[in-house]
Amino acid sequence: NTTFEYMWSLYENANYLSNVKSTSLSPRLYILPQYTLKPSTIYTVKVNVLVRMYAEGKSLIAKASDSVTFTTGQSGVSATISGGTQQQLSPGDNYVFDATSSYDVDYPTTN
Repeated sequence: NTTFEYMWSLYENANYLSNVKSTSLSPRLYILPQYTLKPSTIYTVKVNVLVRMYAEGKSLIAKASDSVTFTTGQSGVSATISGGTQQQLSPGDNYVFDATSSYDVDYPTTN
């Protein structure tokens, strides 16, 4: 009989992020919701695994750990001007260009 215990942790520039939790239903996976991480930031994900083995009346415990460090990218802005890419204006006309549909790709809900 063998059991595994997984302990995950996330670090932002070496600072432990205790408030960020995985949404995975499996303890073997570490899954974060989209937009949890900041763009252009260094992160480290660490896992510690504790293995308990029971056989022939004996109990054995083994430990292992691993980590990965990565930098998130930055996507920029998606710019959109209402009315299409070609518009005709007459001299002397007043016109307002509307770019309210534009958004920051890294934070699409904060336009």
